[in-house]
Amino acid sequence: MREARARFAELLDAAERGNVTVITRHGRATAAIVPAAFLDQLGKPDEEPLPPGAGSAVQAATAGLRDALRALEPLLGHQTASAPAVAHAVPHQARPGRPALVAGSLAGLRGPAHGIVELPLRLFWSAPGHAFDLDQPSMVQAMYEAVLREASRPDDLTSYLNGEVLAAVWPELYLPKGLRRAWEDRHPALRAARLAAA
Repeated sequence: MREARARFAELLDAAERGNVTVITRHGRATAAIVPAAFLDQLGKPDEEPLPPGAGSAVQAATAGLRDALRALEPLLGHQTASAPAVAHAVPHQARPGRPALVAGSLAGLRGPAHGIVELPLRLFWSAPGHAFDLDQPSMVQAMYEAVLREASRPDDLTSYLNGEVLAAVWPELYLPKGLRRAWEDRHPALRAARLAAA
């Protein structure tokens, strides 16, 4: 909940991209930030209406939110019990002062594979220009190196990295040894790709 307060604008951006963010209090899911389009798909509210003075728009919005949270409850219960973590920190540094972050699953990395991608300043700050053309191999390599070194939260990995592209370019990436080892320990397919290319 504290993290959600500090990152509210980013969580709204994530919702616009179609992501659902679950808010927990003391380790228990209590709310969610969901895309507005999700609420439109929930059907008519079945809860007791608000007082007439509240206005029809407020009544509909409140009922929609109630339905959204009710619809998410069973999903959250299932996912928190069985789904692997999106990403986890490891006892290696991606660069001095930056703990390494490793994705829980390569399949969960569904970032773009083609086109132009613009990284935020926090991920690519060392040179002017933050746009990368993913149809140019050298730019793919540069962008993946930057994201892997600078990622500080799971959505840095899931928003900008693509699992298939990562496996393809992995042998060419210039990464700190600890960071490379951490990813290869978690994902042996990356080590196999590097050894096959050697």
